Amino acid sequence: AIFPKCPAFARLPFQLIDDFLEDKNISQAKEIWPLLEGLAEKLTTETLFPKGKFIMLKTCNFLLKKLSKSCDTEFCGRVLLFLAAIYPISEKSAANIAGRINTGNVTLFDSKDVFNANVKSESPVESSAQEDGEASDELHITYQLYEGFWKLQTYFASEFKALDQSSPSWTDFVANAKAVVDLLKSSSLAENDARAAASSHDDKDGGSNVYQGTKYLTSSQLFALQLRDPQLRQQVAIQLLIFTHYLKVKSLPTIASVEQRVNFLRDIVTLHNDAKGIIEAIPGKMSADLVAVVHRIL
Repeated sequence: AIFPKCPAFARLPFQLIDDFLEDKNISQAKEIWPLLEGLAEKLTTETLFPKGKFIMLKTCNFLLKKLSKSCDTEFCGRVLLFLAAIYPISEKSAANIAGRINTGNVTLFDSKDVFNANVKSESPVESSAQEDGEASDELHITYQLYEGFWKLQTYFASEFKALDQSSPSWTDFVANAKAVVDLLKSSSLAENDARAAASSHDDKDGGSNVYQGTKYLTSSQLFALQLRDPQLRQQVAIQLLIFTHYLKVKSLPTIASVEQRVNFLRDIVTLHNDAKGIIEAIPGKMSADLVAVVHRIL
């Protein structure tokens, strides 16, 4: 009751939380965090929150820096959800208004020598089955397909590499993206994979048993299986949707030539529609909901 009468003290609860969490280790912070989540409604009152919102942001960012994105994934998510809950949608501090790309997000993959070595070390049983025609419907994976698929991540993490429509890099990006789209279309989901995709998101607990990775596994030994993975193809398609939308907004106004603008827009629209088609082809309620959101915002 003291805070509404003395606005000068409105920063005090946020400062106490900051001081309290500052010297706690990760295990202690995990035990304390549910208490903080329970105080979210009281901390976001009109009297308190404007005075302490920057302290709260500093506290959460400091905590996120201490956490491992691979080992403490769930806790990182809880902290981010807490920030999303207490800050209004109009808050600009978490928005990427300038459209900056995380250029430090590097995705490494196998060299051609490693790829060839992995191909040679395939199981003799698999090789003999393929010779007998038992697995003739399997997609033949070459290093060009493998490299092109993961090389696409380089463009997603590079701010200027694909923006110049007249440069060779733009031609490379379009060719690479079309090759990935064709690869995903040609490697359709097997019946059991499709069933798993549909059931994993439609169960009562909201698919909580589905593992969510924080970084791609790019080993060439896994590539054939990854092409059948509904989640991976959905993630790549979403990346392509966001990136093509970014290019259309960021780069289209800078192209002076009418012919180049037409060609640029044609390529972007084609890739955009292909990515939507990949998402729509994945069964399950989650994919249907995702398509509805995409149609609304992109």
